[in-house]
Amino acid sequence: IVEGLFDALSVYQIARRSDFDLVILSGTGHTKKLLKREILNRYEEIIIATDFDKAGEEVETDIFLYLAENRLAIRLQRIRGTNGKDI
Repeated sequence: IVEGLFDALSVYQIARRSDFDLVILSGTGHTKKLLKREILNRYEEIIIATDFDKAGEEVETDIFLYLAENRLAIRLQRIRGTNGKDI
């Protein structure tokens, strides 16, 4: 899960493969809509790559809480950018 299009492009560039689904929030305001649609329920592993800013932290918290409430066995990984706030 990434916040924007450029974040998604960065993930594909870093991964050097495309055999995975990528959810682009198109801004942190769309997190609640994503969770209501239960898109995340179909995945066994979710990687959250949000920005280092307050909005990114809030998105991450919302997703963690949703998963904790709705999924018992799920493996989460967090990745963070090293140069600046974006990945």
